[in-house]
Amino acid sequence: MIHSSRNALFLSVLLAAPVAAQRSLREVQETFTQRRIELARKGQPTLAQHKDLLTSFAKELETFLAKEAQGDDRYNGRLMLADLHLGLGQREAAKAALLALDVEAAPGLLVLAGADLAGRLGLAKERAAWIAKAMERTTEFTQRMALGMRLLTVMQELELGQKVFDEALARATDDEQRATVLWYLADATRQREDVEEEAYLDALRKVAGTYPKTRYGSIAADRLAAKDLEPGKPAIPLALTDSEGKPVTLAEFRGKVLLLDFWASWCEPCLRAAPRLVELHRKHQDQGFAILGISLDQERAAFDAAVREHGLGWRQVYGGEGWQTEAALRYRIEAIPALILIGRDGRIAALNLAAATREDQQALEDAVLKALKAPVPAEPGAGR
Repeated sequence: MIHSSRNALFLSVLLAAPVAAQRSLREVQETFTQRRIELARKGQPTLAQHKDLLTSFAKELETFLAKEAQGDDRYNGRLMLADLHLGLGQREAAKAALLALDVEAAPGLLVLAGADLAGRLGLAKERAAWIAKAMERTTEFTQRMALGMRLLTVMQELELGQKVFDEALARATDDEQRATVLWYLADATRQREDVEEEAYLDALRKVAGTYPKTRYGSIAADRLAAKDLEPGKPAIPLALTDSEGKPVTLAEFRGKVLLLDFWASWCEPCLRAAPRLVELHRKHQDQGFAILGISLDQERAAFDAAVREHGLGWRQVYGGEGWQTEAALRYRIEAIPALILIGRDGRIAALNLAAATREDQQALEDAVLKALKAPVPAEPGAGR
């Protein structure tokens, strides 16, 4: 099962680098990944083999940075190189790689990532200076929210992180903006390891209670409801856009048994479950069984390729938003694959379903068959 990143918003901003004409950092990473896969195919790698592979990757990164890197790849690559050296126990090499980061030109969030590495390397002076520079340079709203979240979570700079959110609230001009700021602050609270879950729930209640008519106020309310979701309770309503650009709601599936499949092309357990879902759909679709796929992909090409390759011939929802996909937010999806079964009456029929093992597959089919036996409701079901 693949879990959501503690820094999903931060990472999504960092990876949004322009594609260069020359080889990109992503291509360099893919080459390394392929080598790692090939090594694993030969058997369990020894520690020495693993270290040799990482060392060769570090040398390739150095060459890439010296001759090919363009745009944000120059900064992301240098941070990756410093982190790689640190992982290899080469602290001096890590310091040298990090201190070569052009903090005067790098985007604010990358400077902040450098500050985090500087702290891990004992470079206290650089850490403090780079945090200040990152705060000064990061002005765009979404990046500002990512900055505040990282300060509150990974870097444990609580006063500075809170300052970012307080300033954003003060500048907000309407309830939608204020609710958005509070949503990101709540998400930072969720990720913090120094607070209890109740603090996160309180933060959600504040968004939902203070700004109930806003988008994030509505999402917060649904997320709170999702915490207590169980069989027999109404499904959380969804109004989405499918991969063809057409609107789709749960109401369209009234009278059918619906399986919500939260997945992504980069999720290996999701893809391993795909053949079982295809078989289940083929066997029972004429009896009133349907699947609605909800992709957490961020790249359309990867999503399309996975749908074709694995024969996912049912309706799909794709928005390119990753873990920020609205349906995932409303249903409190924090790990995939996630399968939720909704009965003909629009109420939850089963939760925590899976298709990884034979036992999982049998339990999934049993749940579907049980739901299919229920009568078609005469009136629209709750939650649709």
